[in-house]
Amino acid sequence: MNKLRIYLDTSVISFLYADDAPELRDITREFCDQHMRNYDVCISQVVLLELGRTHDVRKRNLLRAAVVQYQLTPVVLDGDASAAVEQLVRNYMDSRIFSEKMREDAIHVAICTTLAFDALASWNFRHLANVHQQLRIAAVDAHMGYRKKLNLVTPLELMDESTHQ
Repeated sequence: MNKLRIYLDTSVISFLYADDAPELRDITREFCDQHMRNYDVCISQVVLLELGRTHDVRKRNLLRAAVVQYQLTPVVLDGDASAAVEQLVRNYMDSRIFSEKMREDAIHVAICTTLAFDALASWNFRHLANVHQQLRIAAVDAHMGYRKKLNLVTPLELMDESTHQ
């Protein structure tokens, strides 16, 4: 069986060092250390840009090191894919799924939809990892001709215990 293709948004990487949320930090670390290898995992240049805006220099360096440590490779968008992503972002925003302030969240979703990822993993419950957003996004995706369902999940939901003996 092929590995599921999973996209990690910035929150997943950030929570590796979220000392103010130790339970989610520990789940994130367990996911990255023990479960991530069961998936084909990618990030995007948007994730790298968001990590680069981390104000705390020490934390920013830790986050960049985590990208290397976990071999998180940014997806490459050719011209056609970039245009499709931009069109989807406009449609999400026109449909009021995302505001201009949440444009980068819309880009994460549009990348996943355009490149047919199985899931987008996020700790962003308000704007991404919730069933209401998933349904709204699915409606726009279907209207735009995308047939593959994008699952918006947390790392916890990707921790498949059946892979451990």
